[in-house]
Amino acid sequence: MRMIQPVQQQNYFMRVNGQHQSTVALPPQEMIEYTISPSNIVLFHGRHFLSTLYQTRKKEAILQSTMTIDNFNYPSVEHYYQNGFQACKLYTLAGSESAKRISGLIEASQCKSVARNILNAINVPKGRSTICAACPRVVLTTVQVEAWRRTDAPEILLYACVSKFAQSRELREKLLNTGDALLVHTFEKDNLYAVGMSEEATKKWAEANNGKKIRVPRYFYKDWFVQSERLPTYNRKGRNILGVMLMAIREAFRPEGGRADPQIIDIIDKIHGPRY
Repeated sequence: MRMIQPVQQQNYFMRVNGQHQSTVALPPQEMIEYTISPSNIVLFHGRHFLSTLYQTRKKEAILQSTMTIDNFNYPSVEHYYQNGFQACKLYTLAGSESAKRISGLIEASQCKSVARNILNAINVPKGRSTICAACPRVVLTTVQVEAWRRTDAPEILLYACVSKFAQSRELREKLLNTGDALLVHTFEKDNLYAVGMSEEATKKWAEANNGKKIRVPRYFYKDWFVQSERLPTYNRKGRNILGVMLMAIREAFRPEGGRADPQIIDIIDKIHGPRY
């Protein structure tokens, strides 16, 4: 794995605790180059510890809280992503009353499916104006799930994933133990946050491309994720946004911190205290 020359200058805008926070300009984007290898790739989906559906269990029972954000407990990243206070899909796209309908659900997969069913039932039309709960000053004139996934969602997901690993030594150590492996979210129905392929198809892709290089951004600059064509594709299909985020979070927790994104370190230090 090696660093590639900078691409362009960027400004850092990150939402923390539901509010927009801005800082000084960061360095130009840099790319980290990984070597594709069937022996150095971690594929995840479902209840894998890297997945948004992962929940802490004790003797097969799901614990009520995997992480705490803004004094609210969430059983999984998926719970925050779907129904987090002031920053979630349902609050933004369907309003507070719809969001209340999943507030008591413990199982992450159920939370995800119920949220999807609510949005399908509401069928919010184009052109309808609504206030974005994640940023009350912004009026959304076209509220669609796909548009949300390409605007507010990347910041929300990054924030939740950082919280998940910052608050659990066990999960943090498991993440660091993946070394320099390429982290790939395998889900054939998602070609944005996953690679748009099943685990079996992704294994075949890794075998067919053994020894080749793939480049991912070092810094979380929002437009690199919103304009996802800047991200590499896997077999000309998915963009693997979740996997790219997790590799950046992994760098932030390394003791040497040489390739760490200072934005992510800043989030960890400001919200959760020292990284270790």
